Amino acid sequence: MEARTPSRTPLIVCLCALTVWSVCLFLISPLFDYDIETAKPILIFVLLQMTAGVIYMLTLWLLRKQPNTRTWLWVILVVGLVMRLSQLFATPVLETDFYRYLWDGALTANGFNPYRYAPEEVHPGSEVVSEKILRLAERSEPLVERINHPHLRTIYPPTAQASFALAYKLDPFDIKGLRYTWFGVDVLIVIALMFLLKRTEVPIFGFAVYWLNPLLIKEVFNSGHMELLVVLFALVALVLAARHQAIIAAFALAFATGAKVWPVVWLPLMLRKLGRTPGSMIATLFMFVLIASAVAWPVATSNFDEYSGFTKYAKQWQMNDSAYLIVHEGAKLISDDHAHTIARIVVMGLVGVVIIAAMRCYKPNIDWLIHSALAVIAAVFLLSPTQFPWYYLWVLPLLAVRPMWSLIALTVTLPMYYLRFMFTDAHVAWFDYGLIWLQFVPIWVWLGWELRRMRTCTPTSASPC
Repeated sequence: MEARTPSRTPLIVCLCALTVWSVCLFLISPLFDYDIETAKPILIFVLLQMTAGVIYMLTLWLLRKQPNTRTWLWVILVVGLVMRLSQLFATPVLETDFYRYLWDGALTANGFNPYRYAPEEVHPGSEVVSEKILRLAERSEPLVERINHPHLRTIYPPTAQASFALAYKLDPFDIKGLRYTWFGVDVLIVIALMFLLKRTEVPIFGFAVYWLNPLLIKEVFNSGHMELLVVLFALVALVLAARHQAIIAAFALAFATGAKVWPVVWLPLMLRKLGRTPGSMIATLFMFVLIASAVAWPVATSNFDEYSGFTKYAKQWQMNDSAYLIVHEGAKLISDDHAHTIARIVVMGLVGVVIIAAMRCYKPNIDWLIHSALAVIAAVFLLSPTQFPWYYLWVLPLLAVRPMWSLIALTVTLPMYYLRFMFTDAHVAWFDYGLIWLQFVPIWVWLGWELRRMRTCTPTSASPC
């Protein structure tokens, strides 16, 4: 007898619930307007977001039992599209990073160097900023005065600046320009994923892992974060490496590092996959270094003083961290003044161990590349001194190809980060040293169990754990 297909009703209910959640996020978003001085409903938002995460996981659990039909593909496509469109005119919730994106984009699009001035230097009567920039700032009001950490010059590399300039061209000084840009990037990511997913036994499940993720909807299409840009170039580099197109893969990875630096951790994996001979490995490495250097040149020629965003982030930026917090507290016992330096060296060493372990397990197939890339970027995120919810999107596309329920579950726990906004400066340590563990300890335990289980079986790249 043929196995009976499970009922579709629970899955349809969950898909409808995700759509309702996205509409609810749109409806409550005006309560988080920048100019509102009354208390914002942060707890309600966090509970709403965590509930969406639970519904998302339940949706995936139910979907894995359904047949891979075009009907389900179209249903998932439409639901995810509605979730994205619902945020087009929403108010960004508890985030202000997009203000700097918009200002950087305006500077770049108008031919100014975004690395030259800090936002707080741009004010009427300034003696260091040109009159043209002051007029641009006047047109953007009140954008410049809302940029966070205004004493720091921008931290975003040239690839990111190009996307900000495009957003400015689409809709100057408005987050909708960013949303249009990120939607285009989002579509390109799906196209790249299709190459990897077509090899799997459950491509529709993998598509849903990415396309229906509520954390992606909130952090990108509501709050405007730029993480999808670096994900796109990094993912394209993996796809090209899988197709043994070494030179173009090196180009893509170099441009990925021009959006954010972390894709460089995939370079050893790609060299191992592409380096059939020492000559080809050297050629690929040379091309990467050449293009990455050219992309990084505007940053390299800027001033790395105490007001540089790059310097500040590299030396001591720390927020919503878990594993890094433990390492840092241990490093303080050695040297309080150099604790961040010590902790960062330890973390880089641990990531290096993961890379070496992946290289030692090398197999000449695409599954090794995907599994290794996922292991390395998961290690980067879980050990990072800044585990922001939007950084999780670095991991998400590879979870679509190689699902791991423990890491998918971060969609449920990471919204707790926003509880931090409920604490005053005097009491925020209750979150930083206490509530933070609710986000990550359950994930670590689940991940440990999952990895132990994987040692006793050999799941394919398609198996949804």
